[in-house]
Amino acid sequence: LEKTLGHINVVAPRGGMVSVAHRERVTAPVIVHVAPGDHDVTVFRVGGQTETSKVTVAAGGTSEVAFAVEPPPQSATSMADSLTSGASLASTTHRRRPWGYAALGTSVALGGVAIYLGVQALDARDAYNHSGYIDLNAYNRASTLRTWTNVFWVGAGLAAAAGAVLVLGDAGRDGGTTISSRPAISLAPGGALLTTRF
Repeated sequence: LEKTLGHINVVAPRGGMVSVAHRERVTAPVIVHVAPGDHDVTVFRVGGQTETSKVTVAAGGTSEVAFAVEPPPQSATSMADSLTSGASLASTTHRRRPWGYAALGTSVALGGVAIYLGVQALDARDAYNHSGYIDLNAYNRASTLRTWTNVFWVGAGLAAAAGAVLVLGDAGRDGGTTISSRPAISLAPGGALLTTRF
């Protein structure tokens, strides 16, 4: 008989029952002698779920069927933890928007200072020109004011870009879309140029 029959070795999670051929709801693991051919192996899990697997057995051969352990049901505590984690993430995301508005406000302030320094630099340049290009103090003052004007303009641009990224990034998350930005700084005559793409 061993040469004419096949063997099915069934491995199932602890507490589960299996049915195969003439054996109905037996405790696993179990080895069942069957006729050669195709057979359905069904496992009845402790939680009430069932799963069926088809196996082919040759005469005198052995086939093994192993059913994976079912994942434990998610408890109320773990579900609450997941919800809390999601809420915390959303809260963190929305906390970026006030920083964005602060950066935009800083950009406006820096721009105002840059305008003031630019006007002062122009006045110093005019004073140097009216001196017949011989007033070294006027020249140095105009050069210094021009440098600081460029510095404040660059700072205003950086603050504006950062604010836009923070504000528009949160708006994109609220709308279910992702907004990507790629800021880049390049040198330009008389200062620096900040570019960003949304």
